[in-house]
Amino acid sequence: MIAEIIGIIEKYGLGNCVRWILENNSSQVLPYHGWAHSLWVAYYAEQIFQYEGLGKDTPKELILAALFHDVFHSGGFFTDDVKNIERAVAGFVRWAETDTSIDEASKASVIELIRDSKYPFTKPAKTTEQQILRESDMLQNCNDTLLANFVGIKQELFRYDPYTEYAKKSLEFLRSIKYETKYGKEVGQKKLETAINHLERFNRLVFADS
Repeated sequence: MIAEIIGIIEKYGLGNCVRWILENNSSQVLPYHGWAHSLWVAYYAEQIFQYEGLGKDTPKELILAALFHDVFHSGGFFTDDVKNIERAVAGFVRWAETDTSIDEASKASVIELIRDSKYPFTKPAKTTEQQILRESDMLQNCNDTLLANFVGIKQELFRYDPYTEYAKKSLEFLRSIKYETKYGKEVGQKKLETAINHLERFNRLVFADS
């Protein structure tokens, strides 16, 4: 994944963008919605777009939305995710003011994508790019960072719940994920089933007697 992320930064000329996030994003070290999450979502956005055969280059706006969709996340301070999304939009706008290569139409497209990434999803995605960003955001929960994610999300969003209750909620969340893209159905679904099996086993071993 490291080589692929560096390749994405190079392919789409995102050095300035990544530097700005590193230097300004206050949520960089959050247990879940931090730096690693931004990179994973950008990685999956590229993977899904290419897997779908939609073009040689993934729209730069989609990659930017993936990188910025959770910047300045409150880490659980705001329970209404609309506030987190608007903080992300504000962060993107601040960065875009430093890059004259981003035109107004592209800015508007990125902002729309970021706003559509608000979870839970209450309306169907209107565009393929929106669906890709949504699924990219979910897919980190199905890779080898599963147990780190388990703790990270707990510390941010369920900090007052006992682990025994949170263990059930985490499984409920994974079981609620639905994929619509070809990548999601053919690759993501297998990852999801594996993640559910792993987490069920982990919960049995750790929380069965609670």
